Amino acid sequence: MVGWTVQHDKTEATSEIRGFVTSVDEVAVYSGTLIVGRDSRFLCHGAARIAVLKDATLSLMDGAMAGHSRNEHRLNLYVAPGGAITGGMPDRPLKRDARYGLSYHDWMNRNSRNYGQYSAEVSGRLIGYPAKESDARLVFGWHRVVVGPDHWGGMETYAKMVPKIMLWFKGDAEVENVRFEDLHRGGILMPDAAAARKWKNVTFGAGCLSNDPKELIREYKGKFSHNMAVDLLPGKKYTSM
Repeated sequence: MVGWTVQHDKTEATSEIRGFVTSVDEVAVYSGTLIVGRDSRFLCHGAARIAVLKDATLSLMDGAMAGHSRNEHRLNLYVAPGGAITGGMPDRPLKRDARYGLSYHDWMNRNSRNYGQYSAEVSGRLIGYPAKESDARLVFGWHRVVVGPDHWGGMETYAKMVPKIMLWFKGDAEVENVRFEDLHRGGILMPDAAAARKWKNVTFGAGCLSNDPKELIREYKGKFSHNMAVDLLPGKKYTSM
């Protein structure tokens, strides 16, 4: 099923997607709960993003994936204060990982002029609900799928690169039972890095450019232009090769 835009705006209502669903443009979960069912996929396409707004929830079940379908150098995801993305639900806990996929930025290669650009802005909650004695997690990383050409017209160059992403966490964002993959060094930006100490059971996958949280989580109080931290400077050479 392909729709031009997708909106979920029924207060307290729950809808569930089964199979492979792509929106050609913007996706907004205004209210209620939108579920991506087991082993299903829900993507937005083109120069668009998925927005999860106040009091709304996007829930991903076992083996499910949501995110972007191309490597667009724009904001792919916005989670507003009070909004949530969950892996599983309290009454449907995860036995296998659920994934949220983002575009990546090869800062020191094809797109070095856009150093500091991020794919997601999160002010709400990212929560995994693993089943008892399960190590299943809500995973955030590169989307690993391509539907049509990417932002630069093809994947022949990107296919040779190791993907890396960056995310901007604002305010009192809550993170629990989440594994981050494919992060640049300093790939998690926060106005107060100490706030990450409140996060619970957060791990970092082998695809990150470092396995040291002190290198992956970076405090930033500078200026922004669209989805770019314009005053951000690399402490080390950032490369996705």
